[in-house]
Amino acid sequence: MRRGGFPVLACLLGLWLGGCGDDAGGPAEATGSESTSASGSPSSVPEGPACDEVWVDGADLPRSYRGCVQDDAWVKAATSRCASGQVLVTYGDRFYGAKGAVVNDVGGPLDDSNQYRRAVRSCG
Repeated sequence: MRRGGFPVLACLLGLWLGGCGDDAGGPAEATGSESTSASGSPSSVPEGPACDEVWVDGADLPRSYRGCVQDDAWVKAATSRCASGQVLVTYGDRFYGAKGAVVNDVGGPLDDSNQYRRAVRSCG
């Protein structure tokens, strides 16, 4: 297990006592501002953090995370809410983390990762 994985695993193990469900939390859409494209027509550019700045192995996932911007498009947070109140978030089929906890990069498909499967089971 990589450095820093134990606290995340311990946190997620605590979540095992509860159950997970869909996050039906508040709005997840980014606000956008109007800009003008090269053709002169207005286009909506989403505002928010860049995905490659948020999803960094070992970095903390913000508690307020709702999504990020990739290639000028808004990517809504893919979440599961645990009964304990913790929210497990995934991104790009290789990253996962709980809001307010460490981001984990499993280096390949999440479904093929024993580490990710343990995290999901501990979520409930």
